Amino acid sequence: MSLRAIVITVAIAAFFISVGYGQYQRVAKEKLEVKAQHYKDEAEHYRNSEIAIRNQYDVINTVLADREELRVIAEKRVTELKGELKHAQKDNKCAREPVPDAVTQRLRERVAEVNATAAGAKNAVPPVPSP
Repeated sequence: MSLRAIVITVAIAAFFISVGYGQYQRVAKEKLEVKAQHYKDEAEHYRNSEIAIRNQYDVINTVLADREELRVIAEKRVTELKGELKHAQKDNKCAREPVPDAVTQRLRERVAEVNATAAGAKNAVPPVPSP
């Protein structure tokens, strides 16, 4: 075989290797681009999930703050009512007499009836503990 034939063969082989390598790089680049897009989409999904969770967290905190405010208001009102009751009963002889057990029991039963009726209600009255 002549030197010229070897050079041509080597040149043709180099050409095909170059084309094949270029094709390989193009396919590898396309695969990487597809993976990159997949990861971008996944990251966007997680960002959206994080935003949704933060929004839920904010809503929960708002509800808890509102409930705490209502609790404080109710507590103040109970304190005021206790003071009014104490003042109203201060000079009343009847208020100093103990309440009969039968009356106390009937009042507890009535609270239980009201609670049973309002069981599905949002703000049901808590049951009175028995002695």
